[in-house]
Amino acid sequence: MLNTKISDNSKLSLTFRTFKAVIWSGASQITGLVLQIGIGAVLARLLFPKDFGLLGMVAVFAGFVGMFQELGLGAAIVQRKDITEKHLSSVFLLNIFAGLILSLIMIGLAPGIAYFYNEKRLALIAMILGTRFFLSSFGIIQRTLFTKQLEFKKLAIVDIVSEAIAGIIAIFLALKGLGVWSLVVQALVSSIVSVFILWFWSQWRPSLTFCWKSLKELFGYGLNLMGFRFVNYFSRNLDNLLIGKFLGAASLGFYGKAYNLMLMPIQNISWTISRALFPAFSIIQDDLPKVREKYLQTNKYISMITFPMMMGLLVLAPETIRILFGHKWENSIILLQILCPVGMLQSISTSVGTIYMSQGRTDVQLKWSIFASIITVLAFAIGIRWGVVGVAIAYFISSYALVLPCFYIAFRIIKLPMGVFLQNFILPTISSIIMALIVFVCRTYIKHSFQTGDFVTLISCFIVGVAIYIIFLGIFGRRLIKEFLGIFQKTKNS
Repeated sequence: MLNTKISDNSKLSLTFRTFKAVIWSGASQITGLVLQIGIGAVLARLLFPKDFGLLGMVAVFAGFVGMFQELGLGAAIVQRKDITEKHLSSVFLLNIFAGLILSLIMIGLAPGIAYFYNEKRLALIAMILGTRFFLSSFGIIQRTLFTKQLEFKKLAIVDIVSEAIAGIIAIFLALKGLGVWSLVVQALVSSIVSVFILWFWSQWRPSLTFCWKSLKELFGYGLNLMGFRFVNYFSRNLDNLLIGKFLGAASLGFYGKAYNLMLMPIQNISWTISRALFPAFSIIQDDLPKVREKYLQTNKYISMITFPMMMGLLVLAPETIRILFGHKWENSIILLQILCPVGMLQSISTSVGTIYMSQGRTDVQLKWSIFASIITVLAFAIGIRWGVVGVAIAYFISSYALVLPCFYIAFRIIKLPMGVFLQNFILPTISSIIMALIVFVCRTYIKHSFQTGDFVTLISCFIVGVAIYIIFLGIFGRRLIKEFLGIFQKTKNS
């Protein structure tokens, strides 16, 4: 049997090992966030909203096809305790075959995608992006093993290096006037560099062993998870599909920029922590009290960071958009302000998936996602009548309408009372709202009294907001801060 488990003889407890993985990953993700914002800002000034919209049109279909690439087997490997070499090599070979088939499917769909949007350029874009499925399939198992072993430092560095190299090349091509093709090359280079580094760092090498029996042992879990991802992806990307089809590439560009900016804190904080939680929870999956304790603790820390970020971004959206992307992106401001409360909610709801996956209940996850997707699809279909703003509002309403049942169903699995969970967020919520109100007053006063530019206003309000939030936590959340610093100190000294 392959030794992919974390050693029980380690001096660190699971809590500290998980926390250490999160700290390493978080530090690297902050670097990645700065890099992502920097590259995105430069490209936004060099390119036009329609360029990003064209890529977004293809991305809807590419993401859909890509869901079938690993069939949920990567997560099954992480969740399963007894993984053998036969499991890994069989999944690896299946991934390569699936990647090749999906690339060919995407190439075959390319003319249809161009016809659907009535945009000829999309055909070649889709064909080139389709090759990513085959290229990226070579690194899926290596990434999975790093996840299972809590090696998030290495994964974060892989993502940062690949994004930096791809971003630099994209900027160079944009300066040469290649437009949307600079974004296409960026995506392709990122996949190639990522696979190369994963193979360089990973000690595991595949054999030519292929065993159907080993695959079948993973399929039950993996297929339910794939079903959930399929339904979830459809509901989450229907907004892009509708906007691209009925409102055009420019509107999709504005919406995508606002959505991605809202998503950055979630990707670099909530998703980072959730990736570490899944393998950690899989190890202690039979100890429900411990799962509940760690789940509550983790979401408490997430909300301490993401809630004030989202509320601050809502207030300072005009300055943020204009400074990062320029005045030609001002149509994204109202969209970002509508989506920020959604980001606040999703920063904690994202981790619900770790409960289903670690407890092996992807069947329940699939059933819930079907119901939630129907509600979300109906909301988008209604919202599109009022343009891109209507879609954003529909996303806001459907997200908040579904949040409580989303938590309730998952919490039944680990026997976590809803009231106990909601108590976690009283302090971060109140502190963030008060901070946002003070920042709004400060922003209004600075703008009218001193007539400062966007940059001075943003920096001044940011400093005020951080100071206010820290003061509130210092007064009312001392125990929470001590608890966080205590774990950090123990992890650092271990």
